[in-house]
Amino acid sequence: MKCHLKPLNRSDDYGPLGLLTFTDDQWAQLQAAYPDGVCDYSQPAVGRQQTVTWLTYQDANGAVLYGGMPLPPAPVGVAPGWVSEGFYTPLPEPGRGLLLAAGIGLLLALARRRGGFPE
Repeated sequence: MKCHLKPLNRSDDYGPLGLLTFTDDQWAQLQAAYPDGVCDYSQPAVGRQQTVTWLTYQDANGAVLYGGMPLPPAPVGVAPGWVSEGFYTPLPEPGRGLLLAAGIGLLLALARRRGGFPE
């Protein structure tokens, strides 16, 4: 992003820890390094505009458009995403029991740590 510039001002805060003071030599170095000024963060970026949506489901007259073309099948070898087996196949029985036991163990350990259950 490009920012609007403002001239260096010795009374401005240029440090993350509070107001910094510069020697005359340091100030001259800053002026040489930033002859056009520094970013003015109190102003929006140069060229900034409101968000413009790229989607429209209307024609030029405002009538809603329906239809379209269905997507082609996914290429061979591409992961099926949300419909893959990992999202709808339940864990096998031994896995569910182990997961439940681990969860209960974790809850009991947290309760003991907080003083909820005696050792």
